Amino acid sequence: VAEYKALIKALELAKKYNGEIVNADSRTLYRGFDIGTAKPEGKHKKIDGHDAFIIKNIPHYLMDCVGADEEFSLGLYKQKADEVIKFIHSRGKTPILVGGTMQYVSAVVENWQIPAIAPRNSVSVPVIVANVSSRSVWLMIWKSSSPA
Repeated sequence: VAEYKALIKALELAKKYNGEIVNADSRTLYRGFDIGTAKPEGKHKKIDGHDAFIIKNIPHYLMDCVGADEEFSLGLYKQKADEVIKFIHSRGKTPILVGGTMQYVSAVVENWQIPAIAPRNSVSVPVIVANVSSRSVWLMIWKSSSPA
């Protein structure tokens, strides 16, 4: 219900202020994650080379755009959001940042400088899980090896 109300408000703002939406929700940016995220139906469209997800004739950027098997991070989100916001401004429109992942919102609004970090594909992380009490309290011990 809250997601639906936020969407309605975002669409109203977009219409009132000649805006386009920049998604700031860490789940609705994934393709195929529709049911558990309350992502509304929309259609994909390219606008001057940028991928948009059109809902009620309003472009939404960074929505339904990442595969579940793709690497994605806060740093990549911030980079893409900055690009989309500049693109929206360049067309004389108002970017409207909408979503519930406050770390994404803060990164954009406060202009966080996030260093690029290479994926650590060579690291193995074994996990040991043990039932340590009759109340099923779990103890997890993480070990990691450093990359070669």
